[in-house]
Amino acid sequence: MPSLSRPEQRVSGFAHGVVDYVCKPFDAYEVKARVRAHLQIKRMRDQLIEVAGSAKGANTAHLKIAVTIADQLVKPLDRMIELIPQLTSETDPLKVRGALTIALDDLRRSKATCDRLITAAKGGAGGKPPS
Repeated sequence: MPSLSRPEQRVSGFAHGVVDYVCKPFDAYEVKARVRAHLQIKRMRDQLIEVAGSAKGANTAHLKIAVTIADQLVKPLDRMIELIPQLTSETDPLKVRGALTIALDDLRRSKATCDRLITAAKGGAGGKPPS
C-alpha cells in the first residue's frame, strides 16, 4: 500500500471515511494507544445506539399510555356531548336528574384520573418533578 506522505492524500482519505492513520515508521506504543482510543469510541458508540433504542422503546410505551388515558378521558366527554342535547328537550325532572348524576360521576372519574396523572408527573405527593 502506498504511503500517505502528502497532506492532500491524508485529507482525501478522511473525506472518504478514514478515521485515523499511522505513519511509518510507527511506534508500537502509539499504535496501541490509538487502537485503545478507537475501541473506546466503538464501545461508546454502541452504548449510544443502545440508549437511543431504549429511549425509542420508552417513547413508544409513553405513547401507548397516553392513548389509553385519552381514550378513558374522551368517553365521558362523548357521553356529555350526546346527553346535553337530549336534556335540553327533556321535561321529566327525574330523568334529567338521573342523567346529570351519571354525567357528574363520569366527570369526577375523569378529574380523578387527571389529578393522579398530574401528581405522578410532579414526582408523587411531594410535588417535585422526577429527576
